[in-house]
Amino acid sequence: MSFNVFQLFTEIGFDVNILDVSLSYEVVCLSFLLLPYTEHMKPVYVLSRIVCTVSLCITFYIIFKSNIHIDSQMLMCGNWTDVFQFFGTFLFSIIPVVQVLKIEDRLIKPENFVRPFNLLNLSMAVMINTYIVIGLCAYLDHEEVPIVIGNSVSVFKIIPAIRSRTIIKSCVAANIIFFHRELCLESVFLWSPSMSVTKIKSDKKMPFTTYLSPPFLAGLLAVSKILYTFCSFLVTTAVPSPATRSFQAIMALIGYLGNACNMLVYPYAVELCVTYALHGMSARPYVIAKDMCFVLIGLLVFACGTYAVTARLIGDAD
Repeated sequence: MSFNVFQLFTEIGFDVNILDVSLSYEVVCLSFLLLPYTEHMKPVYVLSRIVCTVSLCITFYIIFKSNIHIDSQMLMCGNWTDVFQFFGTFLFSIIPVVQVLKIEDRLIKPENFVRPFNLLNLSMAVMINTYIVIGLCAYLDHEEVPIVIGNSVSVFKIIPAIRSRTIIKSCVAANIIFFHRELCLESVFLWSPSMSVTKIKSDKKMPFTTYLSPPFLAGLLAVSKILYTFCSFLVTTAVPSPATRSFQAIMALIGYLGNACNMLVYPYAVELCVTYALHGMSARPYVIAKDMCFVLIGLLVFACGTYAVTARLIGDAD
């Protein structure tokens, strides 16, 4: 496997001396980690995880450091970011599929959140988040998708294009990197039973029970995440270029709606509602403030996308 990867990167144009060694160690360590009896060999098992993680870091460092020259027939547009754009959007779309099918119930139960800094989990999170961040940032930075058209109409010269693009990409990347586990929040609610909340009336001192049913809402959010992401990605790649600018603008609007709501609005809106129902506004103010902050950022992303699309449509009309 390592030799085949070595030949592939040689054809592309990599300097594969260090990369070949890193991939060799990576393949050996991953194979060793897959063996079931290694759990009883704790020192060797921990050492393998450390070497595997270091090898992955070296591999990604060399990939991002090198200049990649790929024939346009190998990728969609001939740009190296298309690789990460494809895998990033694909992984982001597959996550809710797993949530709906409830395959990862054993992996995302609340008791497993106690040990989030497991070395193997961190290495997997680094790989997945790298693809997702670069993929979605490449999607936002796509040449045919408008971010902000500052010179088309005088009314829309409020936000400079580069500045607003940097703000949006930074918010999206920071959200995925630091709060990736919280993006699985709707999956936790998906398999959880209805929660009963006991409250006491202040006037009669009589307790009453309120029942919350988050699985339906969580399933709706997961399905909408699949719908928005696949629609925005598949339609934009399936439509032959050159397409009409108005059609590209409409697809950009779908993409902004999907990215903003799926990552920055839906999970935190669910957590905001459940936290308020369970603890009230004053019990966990930092959670309420964080959720409201990210919901506002998500709405800002969608507002910037709508602004860009409107500017493109008005520019086409002129």
